[in-house]
Amino acid sequence: MGGGVVGDRGDADDGDAGLESCLEALLIASDGPLRPADAARILGVSADRVDEALSSLSRDYDGGGSSGGRVRGFALRRMTRGWQLVSRPEYASLVSRLSGSGPSAVLSSAALEALAIIAYKQPMTRAQVSAIRGVGSDGVIRMLIVRDLVEERGEDAETHAALLSTTDEFLDRMGMSSLDQLPDLAPLLPDSAQDALRWDPR
Repeated sequence: MGGGVVGDRGDADDGDAGLESCLEALLIASDGPLRPADAARILGVSADRVDEALSSLSRDYDGGGSSGGRVRGFALRRMTRGWQLVSRPEYASLVSRLSGSGPSAVLSSAALEALAIIAYKQPMTRAQVSAIRGVGSDGVIRMLIVRDLVEERGEDAETHAALLSTTDEFLDRMGMSSLDQLPDLAPLLPDSAQDALRWDPR
């Protein structure tokens, strides 16, 4: 086996268990799908070995492999852009309570601000939304995705970061058939957000 990167608590070259532990740490820390090529570069092992280890973890989380038949509340799924930890559909109602996304939940001012920025300037990356707002936006963006108002659609050609766009559900809730019908939301937003909509971070 090739040399691995030694971390604070583990070594990617310390057998399959060591590699899987390293990958779990990267999956949790990753803001979006983890690409095997990126993990391989960080850990100093081959992309094929990373992919095999991720497949093994996925089977374990689904109740196979070394898990002893225990199915976790989360799963590891291969997405278009890489591997990502996701909560299982049967726990969607619990997740929605945590994120405040129940049917009667009202969007916070921060969520409305992020949603307006994405709606008017899409497609955008998380970093671009945060740059416009001047504050980290990962939390509110996750909530907007859970609410099915925003989705990841494609990736930035230079950074490979996920591009965010509004969904058909967003149009339905706004009572519109296309984005051309977007109303002027400026009166509903703070001055800083109005300025943000006029500024292009790109």
